[in-house]
Amino acid sequence: MDGVYSHWFEQLVLTYNSMFGTKFRVEDNTDHDILIGLGLEKSKFDLIINNSTIRHRICQNTNPIEGSLENSSILERDYEIVITTSRNQIFDEPAEVWLSRYHKDYRVIYASGSGNPYGNLGMRSKIDIANEIGAIALIDDNPHEFIDWDHPTIKPICFRHKWNECLLGDLSPDIPRLNWPEIVEYFAQLTCPR
Repeated sequence: MDGVYSHWFEQLVLTYNSMFGTKFRVEDNTDHDILIGLGLEKSKFDLIINNSTIRHRICQNTNPIEGSLENSSILERDYEIVITTSRNQIFDEPAEVWLSRYHKDYRVIYASGSGNPYGNLGMRSKIDIANEIGAIALIDDNPHEFIDWDHPTIKPICFRHKWNECLLGDLSPDIPRLNWPEIVEYFAQLTCPR
């Protein structure tokens, strides 16, 4: 599950609200770490992510981002799509169920993520993986992945969400901030498909 394809944060916040009687809104988030960005209590958050049944329910109830299915199908005609995610590997099995429903043919590689304290610490970074597989672009919803970007052969694209708009000011203006239709348009202008 990744924030470019799914409303992962939204479902996590809805679950937190349901369990603890709070009224947090994902659009009020100000950081990729939602504990900081929304002020969620770590002990309560840990109860959610450490419970297998709840993890499965979160993944089962998570919807794809509008346009992700249709637009990624358009990109698949010319490009191989590989999902790199820093989602913690305790979500492997429920995330695989979600992916089999929506993106069954995509290869998923787990990575460490910039600014993701719940990610896979000690694993290769997303940019290292992108380099290893010969990627021409890295699309991520976490603006921290692109701060001080210095990879001339890999095009950076920060996926634009309502929740990450406040973080985009830290990025170079040269890094595109795009939604799904804009990503397809961006790739249509490239001349180096698989």
